[in-house]
Amino acid sequence: MKTLTNEQEIKGHIKNTLVCNEIYKTTYYWQSSNSPRERRLNERQFHNDHPDYTFKWNDYEFIIEHRYDESSKHCFYKLLIYKDDLKTNVMALRNIFIKLMQKDDKDYNYEKLKEHLNEPSKMILINNLNK
Repeated sequence: MKTLTNEQEIKGHIKNTLVCNEIYKTTYYWQSSNSPRERRLNERQFHNDHPDYTFKWNDYEFIIEHRYDESSKHCFYKLLIYKDDLKTNVMALRNIFIKLMQKDDKDYNYEKLKEHLNEPSKMILINNLNK
């Protein structure tokens, strides 16, 4: 598990996590690969592209874990977020990301975050996943 220390690195990883979560939250309705070999390859590729990480924010330790699995009929994605070993939800990451962005742009808010998650970076991530 990678430990992040500087704010730019934390901001980049959180943005990728939020974009990834937006893309993969509907995976249950996706069609899984036909062969077990392809399904295991897809799972391994996902875990290579989205490694787990940890960082400290305001004396709290956050652990971020991505889970992706394919069965013969469905795909499953789960984002696990722990704040000092207590499970929390994605809003904690969104709030941290907004606070990090407000250091550069005082007017950054939740509405801008929603736009941010739907900008071309989402398409770039999708294109990278299809390679």
